Amino acid sequence: MHVSLKDRVYDHIRGRIVHGSLVPGERLSHRDLAKEIGVSYTPVREAIGQLVSEGLVECHPRRGTFVALLGREELAHMYDLRAAIETHAMEKLAGRISEEALREVRAINQQLKGILEEVGKTDGRLWVLQEARVWMRCDRAIHLTLLCEAGNPRAVKTIQTMHLPHVTGQSDQMPPLEGLNFAVTSHEALFVALEQGKADEARSLMAQHIQHGYESTIKALEDGHFGKIKDWEGAEKELPAETARRIRMLEMGF
Repeated sequence: MHVSLKDRVYDHIRGRIVHGSLVPGERLSHRDLAKEIGVSYTPVREAIGQLVSEGLVECHPRRGTFVALLGREELAHMYDLRAAIETHAMEKLAGRISEEALREVRAINQQLKGILEEVGKTDGRLWVLQEARVWMRCDRAIHLTLLCEAGNPRAVKTIQTMHLPHVTGQSDQMPPLEGLNFAVTSHEALFVALEQGKADEARSLMAQHIQHGYESTIKALEDGHFGKIKDWEGAEKELPAETARRIRMLEMGF
């Protein structure tokens, strides 16, 4: 399939945002990006225009172009929309999820459980250096896998776009262990509800999970720790090869 020059540039810049080598609030130079990718100024301008329309990049007259830095109101809107889409998807998916998808999400959740155990042993000292990037990419993969299984491509695309600033903007501060434990156990409870066809329970569990994520993100924002982690791509070396492959596919929007 032929990929246009603009699309290639768009994928490159978007990839740098999702993997955190460009973080919220960072200034984008059209000239530097064109040189880095090896293209002219025009496809960079067009790609950035698309990223602006998606809310991933902001343009400010006389100041420049920046990776979007979300505030409290924008985060509230994002999480409201996430809740509406993901709770409805889980309600529909209950009783219809495949054994393959269940195996995948349970395997990824085991990665999160392993991180929780290791972080607990070190009082959080590993969080910034190693575990935060892996945790966020695995959590993202669980949500996208379930959405893909629910079978609504537009919902998947919407959540993919909303997750990018959420992932790249996460806190560099160790979350409370009880918060990490809540994420792991609420995932496990959700998988059981989906497997047993309990639609109302699956919807409720996802709503609680997203609300918890919202509260954690707002706390990070208020404490000045939001948007501090770079280089999410480096997390892949900490993941099993199959998990890393799956996450790459989800992030590319297959």
